Amino acid sequence: LTPEEAGQLMKIAKIDEMELLTAFTEHTSGLALPPISNFHVSAAARGSSGRVYVGVNLEFEGLPLPFALHAEQFLVINALQHGEEQL
Repeated sequence: LTPEEAGQLMKIAKIDEMELLTAFTEHTSGLALPPISNFHVSAAARGSSGRVYVGVNLEFEGLPLPFALHAEQFLVINALQHGEEQL
């Protein structure tokens, strides 16, 4: 989300930043792909730019669990790919 979109959502829903990030994790965990553990995990963070980023866990069938991508790792990669300098 852009900083403006995040601000509008917080204003409309009358919530603070932590509540916004919590809501994102609750509503995006269904995007996770965990065929091994069946744990749907999501992470959300706001970058120094004000943008909000989300990541989910990805597991790969046929590979050991240590090859999985954690939601936090996904989030950091997502932010880096969008030019974010700090979370």
